[in-house]
Amino acid sequence: MENLTPQNNLPCIVIGAGGHAKVVISALKATNQEVLFITDKDKSLSGTKILGVPVVQDDECIFSHSPKKVRLYLGVGTSTSCFHRKTIWNKFLHSGYSAGIVIHPSAAVSEDVKIDHGSQIMAHATIQPGCHIKAFSIINTGAQIDHDCTIEAFSHIGPGAILCGQVKINEAAFIGAGATIIPSISIGSKSVIGAGSAVIHDIPASTKVGGNPAKVLR
Repeated sequence: MENLTPQNNLPCIVIGAGGHAKVVISALKATNQEVLFITDKDKSLSGTKILGVPVVQDDECIFSHSPKKVRLYLGVGTSTSCFHRKTIWNKFLHSGYSAGIVIHPSAAVSEDVKIDHGSQIMAHATIQPGCHIKAFSIINTGAQIDHDCTIEAFSHIGPGAILCGQVKINEAAFIGAGATIIPSISIGSKSVIGAGSAVIHDIPASTKVGGNPAKVLR
């Protein structure tokens, strides 16, 4: 695997205290990384803990830590749009912070796969040779990415989704849980593929599809 550097040994801060944050923290702990705290704007969560890690209010407290001494991880998941994760990250990018990579030890990732900063590979995911997982993408629990696929930045491959060979997922696209995409298909930027869908044709940008075979819903 490429692009895995000692940066991930720095203490971690997780942004967002929702359900996805639990999965991120679990993966970080499984790789023996120290998680300092979690930030969230929801005042009711302040003072609580997720897997033993304290939740603090507001992202502003991150700026009290030097960008050279911590790594940030997005604990914000995706429901219908991936693009808001990019908006969150830009706030810290311009302040010099870096994002770490997390790969759960149970994931099967071929040695030549390229994984860019901020990406998250969750438990029991499989990524075959020739793939490129670009910045801040999520390959969620049990997803299967076959050979020579490209996952563009801020995309989310949902739990149990299957991408056959040479599929391209463009920026900030969302592939729902259990969806299947046949070989050599392109999924347009910001598109949403419904859970359990079977995609057999290219999907344009900003399009929502669902069903078997997948048809345009919006």
